[in-house]
Amino acid sequence: MGLAQSLFVTMAHRVADAIPVTDPRPGRWNARRAFLGVMGLVQSQRRERISRMLQRQHDLGLFPDFDHPASASGFSQSRHLLRVQDCAQAWMRARDLAHTAVPSSSAPRWIAMDGSWLVTPRSRSCRQRWTTPTGGKLPQAVVVTAWDVRNRMPVGFAVLPGGNGERTAVDELLPNLRQGDIALVDRGFPSEALFGAFAQRGVEVIARMVTGATAWTETAAFLAGDDLDAVLPVQITDPGGARRTVLMRFIRRVFPRGRPKGGQGREVMVLATTLLDAATYPADVIISRYQERWAVETAYREMKVTFAIEHFHSPDANRIVQELYALMTWLCISALMEAHVNTLLVAKRGPIDPTDPRRWLINRTSLYAYVDQAFWALCTPGGWAAHAPRFASHCDHLVRYAQRKRPMRSSPRQRLAPFGHFAGAS
Repeated sequence: MGLAQSLFVTMAHRVADAIPVTDPRPGRWNARRAFLGVMGLVQSQRRERISRMLQRQHDLGLFPDFDHPASASGFSQSRHLLRVQDCAQAWMRARDLAHTAVPSSSAPRWIAMDGSWLVTPRSRSCRQRWTTPTGGKLPQAVVVTAWDVRNRMPVGFAVLPGGNGERTAVDELLPNLRQGDIALVDRGFPSEALFGAFAQRGVEVIARMVTGATAWTETAAFLAGDDLDAVLPVQITDPGGARRTVLMRFIRRVFPRGRPKGGQGREVMVLATTLLDAATYPADVIISRYQERWAVETAYREMKVTFAIEHFHSPDANRIVQELYALMTWLCISALMEAHVNTLLVAKRGPIDPTDPRRWLINRTSLYAYVDQAFWALCTPGGWAAHAPRFASHCDHLVRYAQRKRPMRSSPRQRLAPFGHFAGAS
């Protein structure tokens, strides 16, 4: 058994072991089995009925002590045994193993932090837990993720209650960052308290700053001058509430001449960073590193399109959170296989620069489909022995059909569900 297969075996066992067995009797549902069922609901490219999912798991031999496929009602009742904290524990175990088995290709880690809205059912529990936008019909949950952009896996994850913005989740995400990490944050995040919290944990930051009427005094002063790269004093607030002054670099992005790309305007971009050494981190490197933040936007797109996460299988708020944690678990497992495939890709194509606009990329839709098959083979008795040759074949397929990234592609960023219902709905 090779390294990649060993990692998958370890991952499958640790995910299962993270959930306590509430009822060890054979032929009975328990919390551990319920979580595996939830993972079956949210896995990639599956929009099937619960009964079909249970039939498929029975055909795989996932629960050999079940004489027949479990009923949808039995599975639904078993989800009462599954606590949200159990799902969170399973995801964190998968995350810890993934980050241990797939060390960052370069130090430090580059962590993008961003949030997104998820449209949820109009049930009582969802309306009590999350906020319905003014003029909207359906409540929307705010999810915020800290994302390792190089290894394409989640580091931290938070689901916010109603009435909270993205910045509120930073307190929950910060414990998942470690000294030396570099945080990439968009315009909605920067604050004196946030910069103080990063400084206390020894986390560097590259933040895009607001440049309009609500711009910081330091940003406005930088824009009033002609400098493209300058170090200015900035006031930050430590977690204890004490204010102090630190130095930060302000970098102005110079857009190329000519017309902007489709759907984009020629707006001013200013980045503030604690990386003061211009020799180690020139301005163009800071800008290119910040652009890697787009990986978290791509991750949200995959959650909503490839995994169809907004097609929830229950109107209950707690069960929706169960499905979100199951999705985070899938993403960590996928990162293991992607890291192995990238190693094979480098061996074939040579070193790959993550900032290269023409770098080689694998087909991520196929990746998720192959991870789906590999994981369930590991969860069934003797399943991996039969699946191991297919695992190697799938990895070779991903390497063979990798394609170069197509740069200069652009489209307007238009939200399809701005008020809790899809655009064009009455």
